[in-house]
Amino acid sequence: MDAIDKLRWTEEIRALKARYFRLQDTKQWQRYAELFLEDTVFDVTEAFSDPGSPAVGNLAAAVQKPIIGRKAIVDYVSRGLNERVRSFHEGFMPEIEILSQVGARAVWPMEDRVWLADGPVALMHGWGHYHETYTRSDERWHIQSLRLTRIRLELTARDAEGPFNTRGTR
Repeated sequence: MDAIDKLRWTEEIRALKARYFRLQDTKQWQRYAELFLEDTVFDVTEAFSDPGSPAVGNLAAAVQKPIIGRKAIVDYVSRGLNERVRSFHEGFMPEIEILSQVGARAVWPMEDRVWLADGPVALMHGWGHYHETYTRSDERWHIQSLRLTRIRLELTARDAEGPFNTRGTR
């Protein structure tokens, strides 16, 4: 593994994550599935809570344990981001480390917005980090594990004047 391989693989991982965001937000679920492996671990147990507060119980998307496997991941994400929901996810300034010819890891600072059509919450706006590992197989990189941690999560109630965090404070 030389410096050129490391640079090429780093750029391939950047492109993989860009596809992750775009395919998720545009609801291209068949292509989205191709980003994962059969045994990928998808941990979003902290995705619906502001640090220091319990998980938000009124959001149907909240889960208590990691989701395992390509099909289960796509089923979960496509239910949460159904046709009545719009979303925008972005990642930036990744710290990507190539560990071997077939393994890598990264931390991605992130921001997301999810506009919900139904229920008491109209908008979810969050900041945090994706902690990921990657496996290279069939000449391309796949997400092997993903864990989302939050720095801040703001929820805007459908009938409220402005955002509030998961503790109910403005």
